[in-house]
Amino acid sequence: MNKKIKIIASIITALALLVAGVVVADYFKLLGTTTNTYLDFIEVRVRTLDKANGNLIVGAGVRCYSRHNINACTLRDSHQAGIVAVHIPYRRIVESSLFFTKNEEIKKPSDKNINIIFIHNDYLNTHLGLNVDEMFENSGKEYVVKMPARDWGVRGAES
Repeated sequence: MNKKIKIIASIITALALLVAGVVVADYFKLLGTTTNTYLDFIEVRVRTLDKANGNLIVGAGVRCYSRHNINACTLRDSHQAGIVAVHIPYRRIVESSLFFTKNEEIKKPSDKNINIIFIHNDYLNTHLGLNVDEMFENSGKEYVVKMPARDWGVRGAES
């Protein structure tokens, strides 16, 4: 009986050492690594206000562009009145091994400035220029855009 316990204990010890050896070898990249590229988005939240009275503007659309990209963002629903959520894409490059993430690199857009034009039927188009590095540093910041009302020049109202 004592011999069986010694054999079982030595088998368990050998398996534990083997598993520990594999984990240590993986930590030091001896088993190899893989590099994966993921598409991710940074969200820029903008509060749209009427320039004359400061009221919230609901239903504003956006058009984003940069020097080498005529469609530099996507519009997402913010689920809040007067808030426009703009998603700007970037790439995340992740180097990982079997058990560990070794390195993660953010590949920002090549253009350092992104221009956002806010569009609404009742207001004049308003421009907001943002620096890409500033967006990544202040990812939770909410920007404010004041849009002037459109003057339709109503005629025939005289009586």
